[in-house]
Amino acid sequence: MSFFRDRDMRIALISTVPIFPCTGGNRARLFNLSQSMRSLGHEVEFVFLPSRRAGEADWQAHDDYFGSQGVHRLEREGLVDSLYMAKRVAGRMTRKVYRALGSERSHYYNLDEIFYTGFLPQLQALHAERDFDAAIVIYVFNSKALDAFPDSVLKVVDTHDAFTDRHKLFEAAGRAHAGYSLRSTDEARGLGRAHVVMAIQEREAMDFRELTNGTPTRVVTLSHTLDRSRKVDPPSRRSACFIGSAFEANVVSLRYFIDTVMPLVLAVRPDFKLYLAGSVCDAVEDRPTIVKMGRVPHVADAMEKGGILINPIVLGTGINIKLLDALACGVPVVSTEFGARGLEESGNGAVLTVPDGDAAGFSRVLLALMTDDDLWRASSARASQAAQDWDETQMRALGSVLSTKPVGLHKQKALLFGNSPMRWWPLIGRPRVR
Repeated sequence: MSFFRDRDMRIALISTVPIFPCTGGNRARLFNLSQSMRSLGHEVEFVFLPSRRAGEADWQAHDDYFGSQGVHRLEREGLVDSLYMAKRVAGRMTRKVYRALGSERSHYYNLDEIFYTGFLPQLQALHAERDFDAAIVIYVFNSKALDAFPDSVLKVVDTHDAFTDRHKLFEAAGRAHAGYSLRSTDEARGLGRAHVVMAIQEREAMDFRELTNGTPTRVVTLSHTLDRSRKVDPPSRRSACFIGSAFEANVVSLRYFIDTVMPLVLAVRPDFKLYLAGSVCDAVEDRPTIVKMGRVPHVADAMEKGGILINPIVLGTGINIKLLDALACGVPVVSTEFGARGLEESGNGAVLTVPDGDAAGFSRVLLALMTDDDLWRASSARASQAAQDWDETQMRALGSVLSTKPVGLHKQKALLFGNSPMRWWPLIGRPRVR
């Protein structure tokens, strides 16, 4: 069976997160997914849904990559935006009341609570002009966007994370009322809007299959595709690096390493340096043993300094993209077992894992890689091979996703204010097609 369509597709990649600058794992996934779809001969256009939490965006870089006609920035304005803000305030107040009552309901958002409904007519108008073959939206809480497209368009949710009862993971790590959490029924409803759900790791795929059991929705494990264009040579003096955004799971995990593992390493190697890259630099205090590199053009720039990636992750969902990027660069990785989730059968021994909470074990493995050239080179070779095998698997999965034949999912719902978007542009804003 061929996994590839007999013609090129025009694909709308719909996101509340910009791609450039590529400063976080979700942005890296979007960029590499775009690269992979383009390598299969498909045309990818980027549709940006403005969000107050979107972060910095370099729109010239987006235009350079997708072409000036391939970037579409929708708008939030008018009466609909006021209604949206009222909805958000009501949601926050409701959760505060439940929290005061000690109710578990204080943790849960409604599925479409943070989706701006005014995007729907804009997306419908954009599809009428661009005639997309497929629409891929990131995160289940943006899945409402798929209602703007007829079922003849292949609809895909790229989940990035699982959100059912997600708050329980943060509570277990002592972070009460952190993270975005959904009821299982809401997550199932969001996933059911898609022909295909892309899970970033097999454990989450199994959960999604259970949630969508009995529906036409198909679940495919499609993890992070890799950029294997740069290999890292062994540095003359090995230390370690950590790469990440200021996302809470990264900050908590990095502090665990700094407070519990690094003192053990420094006791043996007082010259040890930890190189940090990404906005996580802003979340930790300055120390003589920490070198803050800030943003780097390529992850390999940070890995060349340290030669070893530490992945002491103790919190979060999804899969650790920085770990996969290290494999692509041929860099050995020391990880907690939790941090290596999703790679249990695919890492080919390339990731050196230690039990969660075993600071002494983590330091021993890190020190061994720093001092044993043969171990470093063997681990590097396994990393490169694992990256190649991994990428081939992901490309087959991507071909499988894009070869899916759309089927009827549900009756097409009338969009906000009816099905004529032109009538409502004064309220919702005209889609900016440049």
